[in-house]
Amino acid sequence: MLQTVVRDLLGELVEFPSAVASAAVGYAKSKFSNTPNADQDVSIHIHGGTGAGPGLYHPWRNFLLSYLHNPPPIHLPRRIIFRARHLPHYDALIPTDNETSEVHIGHSVGGLVCLRRLVLYPEKVLRVILVATPVNPEHIHPWASEYIVKGILGIHAEALPVYLESLKVILQNPAMQRRITVISSEGDKFFPPEACFIPGAEHKEVPECSHIGFAYKERAKETIGNTVNTAISPMRQKRQAA
Repeated sequence: MLQTVVRDLLGELVEFPSAVASAAVGYAKSKFSNTPNADQDVSIHIHGGTGAGPGLYHPWRNFLLSYLHNPPPIHLPRRIIFRARHLPHYDALIPTDNETSEVHIGHSVGGLVCLRRLVLYPEKVLRVILVATPVNPEHIHPWASEYIVKGILGIHAEALPVYLESLKVILQNPAMQRRITVISSEGDKFFPPEACFIPGAEHKEVPECSHIGFAYKERAKETIGNTVNTAISPMRQKRQAA
């Protein structure tokens, strides 16, 4: 068991320098490029994983700005999530406009912010995109269970179902399940596909992508971009026809 844990942990850590480099390049691009005029009928909100700052997700934002036609406003994480008790305070920081629909993208534990948002504002949220978000604790990697879920989030793995109880209105509601896209990978040794599975949701798999690799790898960004485009296109088409 220890050998497996060490191997999987090292497999994730070797990706870290690439993720940091990609974030730095993304930050530079965002500072020296013009943001196009935004479509104000929808907004996109990115929510980071445990301990991940906004800078890690500049590659996502820059990709979406170039991938989407007439891209809407794209908001990076408002604060870093360290403990589960921060989630309600985090939600209060998300800008809310009664006239604007929302798409929420959450990496890792940031996906719980997306689910919470769908519970609180079902009339506003077009789609939530969960990227390697753990919802089935029995399938979480032992290291992640011990140090991320318990040590950092402050949730014992056996208590995670109790925490998720507040989200059962989504996880058990077919109408809401249809607004969820789960993106995962067999290459994620912390939260593999079975740890992220939600019945009734749309599921997409990115081949050979580590947990941190989701933050910068092209195939992951393409999958996210395609999902966002599919979510907002019907609304735009309806508006153009009107």
